[in-house]
Parts: sequence; structure tokens; C-alpha cells
Amino acid sequence: MMMMIAGFHTFHRLRAHGLGSVPMMLACSIIAVLTGLWIWGAFVGETNLFRGAIGSLSIMVLALVIDRVLALSIRASRRPAVMRRLFVVRALVDAVAVALILRILIEFWFSGFPGLFGPPGWSDFARRFSLASVLFILGLWVSALIHVWVEARLLPGGNGPAGQENTALRARFATVLPIVRFGAITIIMLVVALMALSIIGIDITPLMAGAGIVGLAISLGSQTLAKDIVSGLFYMFEDVFRLGETIESSGRQGRLEAIGTRSVRLRDETGRVHTIPFGDLGAITNHSRRLMLCRITVDFHRSVEPDQITTLALAIGHALQSEKPLQAGLVGDIQITSSPLQPEGRDQQISAVFQIDAGRAQQADALAKRLVEGELMDAGFTAENVSITAEVLDASMASSVPASPP
Repeated sequence: MMMMIAGFHTFHRLRAHGLGSVPMMLACSIIAVLTGLWIWGAFVGETNLFRGAIGSLSIMVLALVIDRVLALSIRASRRPAVMRRLFVVRALVDAVAVALILRILIEFWFSGFPGLFGPPGWSDFARRFSLASVLFILGLWVSALIHVWVEARLLPGGNGPAGQENTALRARFATVLPIVRFGAITIIMLVVALMALSIIGIDITPLMAGAGIVGLAISLGSQTLAKDIVSGLFYMFEDVFRLGETIESSGRQGRLEAIGTRSVRLRDETGRVHTIPFGDLGAITNHSRRLMLCRITVDFHRSVEPDQITTLALAIGHALQSEKPLQAGLVGDIQITSSPLQPEGRDQQISAVFQIDAGRAQQADALAKRLVEGELMDAGFTAENVSITAEVLDASMASSVPASPP
């Protein structure tokens, strides 16, 4: 009873600090249910339900806390490599938590209380369930690795002329790889689910037969779907459009907001969203191939070690590449050049240049400047030590921008 009172008091305090009414009601309901299970167990001498509920809730709360900590760490980190590692760790934590919760639910709620499993049956089922859980965790881990691999390809860490030569290839990656990722992860999870069910002891033959019948029915009535998918693959391989560009098709014009497996979403100037299947796109006019150049220049007013200049240049490049609002309108790579050694009388300099569609140039200009300022502050530089200039240039001036340090 003291624990229940303390719980209600805690939720009341959290309510004063912004806890919503729905979570408040849910938490109070859980406390009331736990209290009822304890009282019922005390009278009948059977506390398996209470212990099962406590175990499930403990794992849920612990997994939720760890998951939120990892999510906040991913959000706070500006290093793409660190973000990817934390994402894989978060996926593993969630998978282990799900496996443990299912194990506790089955053991206490199906084996202990109703008695669906006897001791020999439960021992065999627990062994098979543990093997299926390991398979599930392994499948989720592989899926997470595929996801972060695709993210690494979409956000390359290299800069310079080599990256500039591969701009077209990486632009195609931005449209093709998400679909490849979706297909690979779907296949892996389906195979893992079928294998796990088979290990547990469920006959998957009817499932396979049903899937075959459904697949045959879909193939007979999905000529339009196949046309959309094939057309979309050709559009992507030919680099007709990219995410964030403004295109015109079938009498509709808008910014390309999303690319699916069989359709694209365009948002027009009025804010309406048009979903157009690939097979209905037809001839496409791309209005975003007229590009603007955004250039951020950092001038150092005191002598800085060449190694520190190089480190800052890499940090600035990673910060710009990992910012989602910039990715929405970014075309190509962000070129980072640094001049750690300058003739006498000239300031050392770092320059970041990237191409972006004209409609997003001014917004990207201000955002990139704030990101660069944040990286410099983290490195210990103040406004007296450096000056940052941001400018938007016409794409015709691209030839005047150096591609490598002088």
C-alpha cells in the first residue's frame, strides 16, 4: 500500500511537470491492476500473476529507459559513425527486451497460472523458444546493419574531387538504396519469422501454401503494380529526378517529397500532396536542375596548427552532412576545402561549398552557418578568433570555386 501511495504521489508530481492525462491514467490503471493482483494472490495463495506482471513491467520500464537514452544520444550526436553505432545498439536492446518480455509473459501467464505447460513440456518449449529468440535477435541485428550501411552510403564521409566525380552515382543511391533496403529487410524478417515459428513447433506448411496462393492471385491481378515498379526502377537508374527536387508530370508540379516502391509524392505550392504511380508519370520536367551554390567560409585570425585545421574541416563536413533539413534540398556532395598553410599576411581558412536548389538556398545558408558556428564553439574558438561568412552564388560561378586546397 505504501508503494501504491508513493506511485500515485509520483505521478501527481509528474503531472505538474507536463505529464499528459493519457499516460497519467494508464500509469494509475497499471498500479491499480497490480494492487488488485497482489490482493487476490494474498487471499488465494497464488502470486504467479502478480510476479508475472511485476517482471513484465520491470523489463518494459528498463527497456524504455535505455531506449530513450539511446534515442536522445543519437539525436544529440552529430557524428554519423557514432549515430549509426548507437542505432545498432538500440536495435539490439529493443530486440532483447521484446524477447525477455515474451518469455516472462509465456512463463508466468501461460505456464504458471493456467497450467498450459507441465514441467517436461515447459522445459522443451523454453529451450525452443530461447533458440527462436536468438534467431529473432540475430535477424534484427542484420536488418539494423543493412539499414546503417545504406545510411552510410547515402551520407558519404569523404570529400574532395573523388567525391565530386561520384556525385551522379551517389544521387542515384539516394533513390535506389532505400528501396533495396526495404526489400532486403522485409525478406530477412519474413525468413526469420518463418524459421522461428518452425523452431517453436508451429507447422509453417499451411502458411507457405497460403502465401503461394496469395502470391499467385496477386501476380494475376497486378500487371499495373508490376508496371509501376519496373518504371520506377528505370526512372531511378536513369537519374531523372532526386529527392527534394521540383518536377512536373501529368500536369502536376511540386517538390518531390517521397519515393516509394510504386509511386512518388509531390507537394505543390499550395501545400497539397499528389501521389502519382510511376507508370503514370510519363514525360517529366525537372525544374531543380538550375542550382545555386552555398559557400560557408571560416577565416582564422590567429595561428592554428595544421592538424587542428584538418580536424575542424572534417568535423564541419560531418555536421553538415548529418543535418536532415540540408539533405532535403542538397544535390551532390558537400565539398570541404582547407588551407592550413597560407602565405604571410593571409588568414588560414576553411571553406564548405555545396549545391542546392534555388528554393532552399537561403534557408540552407543560415542553417549551415549555425552548424559551423556550433562546431567552432565546441572546438574552443570565439568570435574574436574567427569570422564566418556565408553567401549564395549562382551555379555559373562553380568553376571559380577551388575543388582542392590551394
